[in-house]
Amino acid sequence: MKYTERKMRYPGGLNHAVMCLIFVLLCLFPAFFFAGCPNPLSPPAEPVAGANTLIVQIGGESPASRTALPSPLPNLVSYNISVTRLGTILGGCNDVGAGSYPIELSSTPAAGDVVLVEGLDASSNKQAEGCYVLPSGYIPGTSVTIILDVSKTGTGNINLAVSFPLGSGGDEITAAEVRLYRSLADYQAGTDCSFKRYRKNTGDYGEGENLASSIPITLANLLSGNYVVQIDFFRFKYVRVSRLVQTIIVRDGLTTNSWDGGSSTLTWGEDKFASSNANLRGITIGGTSVPGFSSTDYAYAISEAVTEAPGTKALTVAGTPGQAIAVSLNGADAGTGRSVPLSMKAVNSIVIAVTAPDGVTKQTYTVSCTYYNQTEWYVKAVGSDGNDGTSDTNAMATIAKVLDAIKSSYSISIPSLEWPGKNSNAPVAARITIIGEINENVTIEEDPGSGDTLPPILLTGSNGGKINSGQPLNIDNATVILEDGLTLTGGNAWRGGGVYVRSGNFIMNGGSISGNTSTANGVSGGGVYVASGSFTMNGGSISDNKTFISALGEGGGVNVSGGSFTMNGGSVSDNEASSDGGGVNVKSGSFIMIGGTISGNQTPYDGAGVYVWGGGWFTMNGGSIRENTVTSLGKGGGGVRVWEGAFTMTGGIISGNSAGADGGGGVYVSDSSAGFTMSGGSIIDNQTGGNGGGVRVENANFTMSGQSSISGNTSTVGNGDGVYFGGNSFTMSKSAVVDTGNMVYLASNKVITLSGPLTANPAANIKVASSYSGLPVLVNDTVTPEDDITLGDNYKKFWLNGASNAAGDKIGDDGKIK
Repeated sequence: MKYTERKMRYPGGLNHAVMCLIFVLLCLFPAFFFAGCPNPLSPPAEPVAGANTLIVQIGGESPASRTALPSPLPNLVSYNISVTRLGTILGGCNDVGAGSYPIELSSTPAAGDVVLVEGLDASSNKQAEGCYVLPSGYIPGTSVTIILDVSKTGTGNINLAVSFPLGSGGDEITAAEVRLYRSLADYQAGTDCSFKRYRKNTGDYGEGENLASSIPITLANLLSGNYVVQIDFFRFKYVRVSRLVQTIIVRDGLTTNSWDGGSSTLTWGEDKFASSNANLRGITIGGTSVPGFSSTDYAYAISEAVTEAPGTKALTVAGTPGQAIAVSLNGADAGTGRSVPLSMKAVNSIVIAVTAPDGVTKQTYTVSCTYYNQTEWYVKAVGSDGNDGTSDTNAMATIAKVLDAIKSSYSISIPSLEWPGKNSNAPVAARITIIGEINENVTIEEDPGSGDTLPPILLTGSNGGKINSGQPLNIDNATVILEDGLTLTGGNAWRGGGVYVRSGNFIMNGGSISGNTSTANGVSGGGVYVASGSFTMNGGSISDNKTFISALGEGGGVNVSGGSFTMNGGSVSDNEASSDGGGVNVKSGSFIMIGGTISGNQTPYDGAGVYVWGGGWFTMNGGSIRENTVTSLGKGGGGVRVWEGAFTMTGGIISGNSAGADGGGGVYVSDSSAGFTMSGGSIIDNQTGGNGGGVRVENANFTMSGQSSISGNTSTVGNGDGVYFGGNSFTMSKSAVVDTGNMVYLASNKVITLSGPLTANPAANIKVASSYSGLPVLVNDTVTPEDDITLGDNYKKFWLNGASNAAGDKIGDDGKIK
């Protein structure tokens, strides 16, 4: 298969001579410049490996590695050795004899470093040379053998192949790029003479051949010399998981058709690919596995009565080779150690951040361990408030009575009887278990002025534990933790049908908030309403809640107004708002999404998944917003709707959402005070009956950078399957990519601003409202540009109206349509 995407560039004889002269000069620096050069008249020293030592073996007249057989070598009497990195000399030796040499370098040898050996005759003229690029996966301390060959003129051919497993690194390889460099200097400068792209599916990663498990390297009539071939392998989202770098020697009249070992195919095995596995193998406490542990569950809550002293139990993390693991305990860095001692009679909040061997894929596990030594409190409908509530058989009848008992116990000022951890930053939580169903409007509050103080209150249930009442939970200036086994349902309140956080902290580790209704007109919150304080969701579900249909209530699942909502896990699903924000409504507050799912929510207005307005802001670092629906034909923002607010997306997926004629199947941003910054994550497979299947931006700013991608979205009636831009500024840089099958529509007089280098090619497929010669569609960032960024570096990476601009025939280097 011939490489046709880029014509071969043949340097003239003068350029070749200059290149050789540069190599000679690099290696003929005075000997004292290099460390550890032995006397050439003495026998070679016994090689000694060290952290910054590279052992180089001069190979003599053996057949050249990874090449056709060379011509016989002349009589060589001495050799020059040099090791460079991007043109900078790391170390070397001059005028040495054949043998092995430990080269002391200024830094540890690494993949990409270039080793060059020149063979000199009795007159110190260079008669032969050999070179080698340290490959990916090079292990420091490993010796390398350099085989010398006579320089030749004329042309030769290459007929080789590289095989690899398509399913590598835990994911299917979806693309590969092959680059051939005329010389080591060209390789260091990044100037390739041939380029070829392969992709798994039509349309993925631009043009190219279909990707198979074997990649051919077949070229004819190449100038003789030492070439470098580089093959990069990618998976979904264009993440590189492996790089192969090898040298190929081309000689006059010969075809290089075998690698080292005699085979025409080099096998690049599974061990060469970085894994994307960011899941833990296990989490244990005191040697016992965390109850219910699964590598795909990321939040755990454990409560247990103990008598052990602090440090008796430790949480231990089991990962897989190559993973980077960082642990924090109660907000403090616990280092990269995988065993963390826990505090007894206290709340332990552990966050385990795992980075896969590929250095890109990340996952976060959260574990909340509450250890206590007081009696657990029990409540059931058939209990009695005359009981002490210390067991199932002595259960109280109301939570209000239990709270009175807890306040009384917590207020004791005798040190020997004080509540464990009372005077620390982590007092032990009071655990209340609801057995079966009770009907009670529960208010948990403390008044610092009256002395009625509370420890954290942990609510759980057994035997179908349920609070079924007009407002199941009202929190004011207190900390409440909801655990598995308890459902809050049947609420029918003005704000916060299920839970009203007036102030304080609400932590949801498990359980369910479902079947509640808010009746307020405006910001209401069918499931949870946060007026102030904080709501942290680590697990559990908020589902099937709604706002009263005649009141135009916002936030069917969660409403945040002046407080904060952090979602680490769990789900907000199948909720309904009669106005905006079917899943989550954010006004004058903040919402940070790290994990979990917002799905299946709906509204006849805007923002079926999330609605941000009134100066609120939403940061999405992970999780998914999927399959939410705007039910009205005239409204928009199926996944996220932003008006008078800000949305920052660094990770996660927005997919499968639907919007009406107002557009923005995935995201819709409008108003001059609104903005959308996307530096990571994916917006895929969303749809709208208006403009912007993936994203619509009006009178607002949109920035794409980093590992961010938009693909597979649909605009059934309007413009811009991927992006419809009618806003103030649309900025792209780095790895940002809008798939070519997802058109970017620029409204009248709108342009894309380039603020940094674009690594994706193509970066986007542009369509304009009115196309004519001289119309600008690309401009440089004149406010905060990165160094040396010009339209000339990037304009060919943009398609126009579905056609490639690789030849610069659609958009010129001035960013204007030709």
